[in-house]
Amino acid sequence: MNLAELIGAKLRDFRKNAHLTQKDLALRMGLQLNAGQSFVSRLESGQIKNPNLKTVLNYLDALGADWGKFFSELFLERGALEHRQLSKITPLPLNAELQKKLEYESCLYKTKIRPERKNLVKLDRRILKLKVKDKVIRYLQSLSVCDKLLAHYLKFAEEIVDAYFITNSDFNSIIARYKTKEINRNYLIRIISIVGKLYRAQTRKFVKPLSHHKRRQITEKYIKARAEFLLVEKSVHNLLSDYGLVDNVYYTQYMNFARKAYKIYRKYYLTDRTQLNLKNFELLLTYENKGLKKNILEEILLKVASKNNNL
Repeated sequence: MNLAELIGAKLRDFRKNAHLTQKDLALRMGLQLNAGQSFVSRLESGQIKNPNLKTVLNYLDALGADWGKFFSELFLERGALEHRQLSKITPLPLNAELQKKLEYESCLYKTKIRPERKNLVKLDRRILKLKVKDKVIRYLQSLSVCDKLLAHYLKFAEEIVDAYFITNSDFNSIIARYKTKEINRNYLIRIISIVGKLYRAQTRKFVKPLSHHKRRQITEKYIKARAEFLLVEKSVHNLLSDYGLVDNVYYTQYMNFARKAYKIYRKYYLTDRTQLNLKNFELLLTYENKGLKKNILEEILLKVASKNNNL
């Protein structure tokens, strides 16, 4: 069921609760009898793929229904429908306990998806220099700095602006060149601060909202990956249970080791076996130094490898 069908079904429920026929509703909406009834029928069956908001509101007004109630119920039903659809895409057979855990984590993950920030405009160095010059002049005039030194400070400000456009620029080397008796170092630091604030103000950011389809794609990808790891996680948990380590303070560390080993295996198994062995050795050494037992860590690596081979 898509969104248009969900909206149509909800409208139909509201109409039936109001004890009205499609013909009655068409008349209330001011539509021609036959054409109006056909339009209402198509709207309720979801044949109108992108129902206009004004049309939906006119429909609700004709019913005398509450807008808020309709949209709140629609929101809840849409969430429930999507939850059921996402639950069906699990690529592996999971028991009820793991399935419930996966559903909870997928819903939690979806709420945390955030769009990537991108630059809205490209910085104009010339405009930035003009703004910096104006701000620096006003700052230095408030300190009664003479015109001769003012020129030096403005030259310094220009160099700092240029440095902001160069990666890995070193402000200390610029400050060192202006280290004389007449130049006040505190003023230089203040000028760097002024340039920094104006630079950040110029680099305006915007957030492009993620579409519902994109958000769903991201969530589906997460569910598939998480479903595979849940089987690995369960196997490692059973291993630690056999060793009596479930209530041990190192239990979380062992599980973290398993997660990292799983990620390494998935990344390098099909592309670079040498890198896979090297990364596993480094990971093993790291967690062994934390006080975890080497034989258990090696068994976890075997569990991770065997489960990945079965997926």
